[in-house]
Amino acid sequence: MNGDSSMLTVVSAERVDPAFVARYAKDDWLLAQLQASTFPFDLELTTHRWLMQDQVKRAIFATLYGELFQTRGLRVLDVGGGISAIGRELAARHEYHLVELGAHDPARRIQEFVESAGRGLVLHDCDWLDLPDLGAFDVVIANDLFPNVDQRLRAFVQRVAPITRHLALSLTCYDSFRFYRAKRIDGDEILTMLAWDFRQTAQSLSHIIADRAEVLSRAISLDVPSAFANGRQVCILRCHGAAEVAGHPLRKAGDDLEAPL
Repeated sequence: MNGDSSMLTVVSAERVDPAFVARYAKDDWLLAQLQASTFPFDLELTTHRWLMQDQVKRAIFATLYGELFQTRGLRVLDVGGGISAIGRELAARHEYHLVELGAHDPARRIQEFVESAGRGLVLHDCDWLDLPDLGAFDVVIANDLFPNVDQRLRAFVQRVAPITRHLALSLTCYDSFRFYRAKRIDGDEILTMLAWDFRQTAQSLSHIIADRAEVLSRAISLDVPSAFANGRQVCILRCHGAAEVAGHPLRKAGDDLEAPL
């Protein structure tokens, strides 16, 4: 899963502000989908509960995953997307690889989810850096992971750009001074980690994006209010990667790059 790092072309970059959420709220289709497909044990899954309770999170999920509900037969890699009824629905439609450490959920509930999802789900209980060579994907998604939870954004993009047709990221940052204290799991030190702002985020991607980087630059330079009570800022970034996956293209040659993934 390694290759040339300068293989991304930006398709779109959109900030998540109150207006973004209001547009989605006109048709909160993901809530209806969750209500129709929830199993009893799903209510004990953290990501599932977040989605049921938080319209902002549903608006972001709907934007990142929505077109996967309109297609079938794709190879999808979802890194850190969480365990919910959404994953089960995607596994029914696609070859759905979910990379999830399961930090939020009890093991027995994760096992119930895996059994309920059927053969379309491939669960990778590991760090994305430790994934084996899985071949090429039609879509790679990383939602609410970079850079606020995982600051290895550049390394991640360098790794997946050559093996995906399409990459969709929700980038979570803070404009205000914010930090976290965490203890190393392989040592005794207490670490103080500074949350990234969009300037740092864009800088980490500056040598990776091959074309249309100005689309991202315009989006992150906007002065917009946060849609979240804690002030976090989110930008949804969509890119074309370099992979060729036979059989199920999401975009035909010559299609307008402004078209949604």
